[in-house]
Amino acid sequence: MPKIQWTNLPPALRDHLFERLRQREITVEDLYQLKLWRESEPEAPEGPWYKDFGSFKICGEGKYPKTFLVRGQPAKGKKLSVQVQGFWSESGVVSLPRTGPVRVARLQRAQ
Repeated sequence: MPKIQWTNLPPALRDHLFERLRQREITVEDLYQLKLWRESEPEAPEGPWYKDFGSFKICGEGKYPKTFLVRGQPAKGKKLSVQVQGFWSESGVVSLPRTGPVRVARLQRAQ
């Protein structure tokens, strides 16, 4: 099964995702949860899918992430489970011990 593609996205899709991040006011803590999940190299199911992180959802189709939703917004497709560094949660909420400050790279649009 192919992996979800996070790099070399079509420019219009990449711009849409950045716009939704701003509109949905995704927090640094939320982005950290997304980063950890991305590092697990999740598989891309065929058709629509979504990952519920509790405070937000990321939705996609096939190998592409497509949009972000906030808590309470309905998502369509197959719900993906969370598995991050040995922690597992069917609810989509993962609680990780903090060992120090979290560094978050500033997101920039490619020109």
